[in-house]
Amino acid sequence: MGKKWKNYAWTLIGIAAIIAGVCFFEDAPSEGWLNLLPSLGVGAGCILFSWGVSKLREQRAEEKNPDLEKQRQIAHRDERNRMITNQSKANAFDRMIVVFGVLLMALVLMKVDLVVIVLLGAAYLFVVGSEFYDCKKLEKEM
Repeated sequence: MGKKWKNYAWTLIGIAAIIAGVCFFEDAPSEGWLNLLPSLGVGAGCILFSWGVSKLREQRAEEKNPDLEKQRQIAHRDERNRMITNQSKANAFDRMIVVFGVLLMALVLMKVDLVVIVLLGAAYLFVVGSEFYDCKKLEKEM
């Protein structure tokens, strides 16, 4: 019962954040970082609302069909499903590296502010460095 109320709470917090963000669009200052707060409120509210609703729907489906939870646990632990998930993540990572690089080059060619390019470049190098570190760590374990 506790999880259900927790998910209702997240859903209501999401709705409140969306409403607050929409209400404060007019009152936000025109300059500075405070003008981002209404947009952040709407964005965070949408995330919390959709997450809460999806968890509530999941719980309702499990209440109607108790075997569904067991099936999901078995599917989650299944070695074949884990291999498929890991392979799809690896493929998405490979695509992301290419897209990230192309986006970085496009921003350089568009002569976007240097701070944006440096931040994006640092994020790109962090992702590639993390992949290299994880690869070496897994090689030592195996």
